[in-house]
Amino acid sequence: PDAASHVRQGVTTALGGPDGGGPWPFGRYLDSLSNNFQLGMNVAYLTGHNTIRRKVMGNDNRKPTPAELDTMKAMVRRAMNEGAFGLSTGLKYLPGTFSETSEVIALSEVAGSMGGIYTSHLREEGLGLLAGVREAILIGREAHIPIVLTHHKAMGKPMWGASKITTALVDSARAAGARRVHAARRRR
Repeated sequence: PDAASHVRQGVTTALGGPDGGGPWPFGRYLDSLSNNFQLGMNVAYLTGHNTIRRKVMGNDNRKPTPAELDTMKAMVRRAMNEGAFGLSTGLKYLPGTFSETSEVIALSEVAGSMGGIYTSHLREEGLGLLAGVREAILIGREAHIPIVLTHHKAMGKPMWGASKITTALVDSARAAGARRVHAARRRR
């Protein structure tokens, strides 16, 4: 709870709930943490797309119905109101891998409209890396939300050196007006 080793090394803030995971119900989880409060580092939590999708659709490999998408949007809104700093995805993991980009944009729009950020464990880090980075940039642009590429790496020998291209994609998106990640603020 106090993260003493982190604080002693100068780490002052951590971001929890990456890769589409995270607690649900969100507010109840944060309340349980505050009951064990000790002085330590700051922690900001994201609400997870995979967690939300699984609660609504299980591990189904299909598009959500309009009603299911509305339910997921409401869950993102609720988590943001309860203190989430944004939405995380793990598009390489179940069930996020089954989602289409339009679904993630719709959920990211909710988080973005409430001042949140979007973090993406890319759909692919190997041969599909460039498409994965382009997808994350598209989500950020369409949802008007700052993006963070988690685990931004190029996997596999055929992709060696591709980070030069992905970094250029990020720089190009910034130059074209993509929002930068700003300092998070607690909403609770």
